[in-house]
Amino acid sequence: KVFQYPRRREVVEDQDALLDKRALALTMAVMTQVHVSRARFYHLKKELVTAGEYHNVQKRLVEQMRAESKADRISQQTLIREEMNMLVADAKLDVAYASLQSAFANTYAAIGLDPYRDDLDTSQSVRALSQSLRGVWFERGDYSAKLKQTAALR
Repeated sequence: KVFQYPRRREVVEDQDALLDKRALALTMAVMTQVHVSRARFYHLKKELVTAGEYHNVQKRLVEQMRAESKADRISQQTLIREEMNMLVADAKLDVAYASLQSAFANTYAAIGLDPYRDDLDTSQSVRALSQSLRGVWFERGDYSAKLKQTAALR
């Protein structure tokens, strides 16, 4: 057994080094996941702002086209085309908002943050529960002002 000790010690040291490398790899994977989810969130936040600006421009354009149509300055076809573009702008805004919400949830998951409060009462109505959750998410998210602006656009 005395002669086997150096070999056993090598095996134990190698296993210890392997565990250290695994821990480092896991840490790096978590850090990468957090970094990527955060970068995606900020990218989609900018995309939401852009979609909101596009929506506002399209809204003003449709209002102008309706006024032009009442004055018989443009054809009905042009007005319909601009109203269809308004529907596209609505859809783009909704998709951007949904993508941002998804990225926000992914960021929560990446950092291991529970999206609910411990004192959340699940026996309340769906409306009250959704308002409570919205309050928690707005408190924690720094994009709440942008989302409120977006809601005001509608």
